[in-house]
Amino acid sequence: MRSTPGPRPNDGNPDNFVEMDGILYFSANDHAGNELWRSDGTPEGTVLVKDVSPGSATSGLSAPTRIGETLFFIAHTPATGYELWKSDGSEAGTVMVKEIRSGTAWCDCNVLGAYQGMFYFVANDGVSGVDLWHSDGTPEGTVKVKDWPYDPSSGAIREPVQMNGILYFIRLSALWRTDGTDAGTWMVKQLISEPKRCQRT
Repeated sequence: MRSTPGPRPNDGNPDNFVEMDGILYFSANDHAGNELWRSDGTPEGTVLVKDVSPGSATSGLSAPTRIGETLFFIAHTPATGYELWKSDGSEAGTVMVKEIRSGTAWCDCNVLGAYQGMFYFVANDGVSGVDLWHSDGTPEGTVKVKDWPYDPSSGAIREPVQMNGILYFIRLSALWRTDGTDAGTWMVKQLISEPKRCQRT
């Protein structure tokens, strides 16, 4: 019996599908790296939106999230590393929202998703470590919500869910909640207790 062949080097590897206004957006590789594409369901309407990381370099597009008429995502360029981007579905309207960490160092962005009409994520600005951010799609509206104490592993967040107007998520080994404000972002409970140290008698 033949085994199912894996992806070939020239496979398009389409992924990250999101619908917006009757158009399907996704990432794919057409010899220009992993970039943003769109499709109206026809061959002629399936086209590259923008070569975010020009040439054969890949943008590594991830976590596309629709908020209203805007598609947010994380993407890479050689000049900026991984940063927050947005698209309105056009080439001209596909731009970096803000360079959170200057230079080529990556922002270590980890996406929570849409909440209260904003894009929520954690990122490292290279100054205060990994913190909670949100964005309305403008540079001035992309701001830090909560400045956590520095921890090199604090980007590990998961399981975001909304309940009764509050966004809950797991950060490290604790349950957190946020209402979109600094004061309203706090730890609900530490889920794994610190190991007890043996005391000498």
